[in-house]
Amino acid sequence: MAKKENMAAQDAIQANPNAAPTADVIHYVYDKVSGRVLHRHAAYNAEAGQYEEVPAEEVRALALEGGEALLNRVTDRNPENLDVLTVRDAPLTRTGRLLVDLREKKLVAASIIVLTPDRYEVAGDGKDTVKIGIEVVDEAGQRVKDFDGPVKVTTFRGKLSTRGGVVDLKKGVGAIELTSVAETVSRVKISAVCLRGTCEPGQADVEFV
Repeated sequence: MAKKENMAAQDAIQANPNAAPTADVIHYVYDKVSGRVLHRHAAYNAEAGQYEEVPAEEVRALALEGGEALLNRVTDRNPENLDVLTVRDAPLTRTGRLLVDLREKKLVAASIIVLTPDRYEVAGDGKDTVKIGIEVVDEAGQRVKDFDGPVKVTTFRGKLSTRGGVVDLKKGVGAIELTSVAETVSRVKISAVCLRGTCEPGQADVEFV
């Protein structure tokens, strides 16, 4: 019976790994690089009538049973980038988005990185540049003015204006420039992750014409 209860609780949680928790003890499997929550697990002991803690390695192994679907969401598809955080009182959020604060090792409501190019068509001549605004916003879309920290921007085409694509945001805002390559590219993907792990990643696309 206890096993069935455990499976039922796990099925409900995995339907939405970021939903507001209903169990007393929740194990969050997260990406150690981005802080993104990838899997949740709860173990209910029917005989004791309560949720119980499970060893971290066991929770991690259960998460990895998701195979490619899980690994495709992990940084570098490396299972070593997975860790487990056990939480008894998770914060409630309006959207249900949660992240692990990598510095404090605690669960927090996720802010979101928004990337805004000043234009979406760039001359594919290897010289033209586009300025990309970077902003951290909360669940209501308002700038998080107390956010100061590094964000790493990446792209698969062109050259970024800062070393390693790292931008130190001040009061939740910053910017970076992207210089085109000498070719036509219909979609140039630009991504940004918070190196503190307290924001959901952001993304934008431009075109080299």
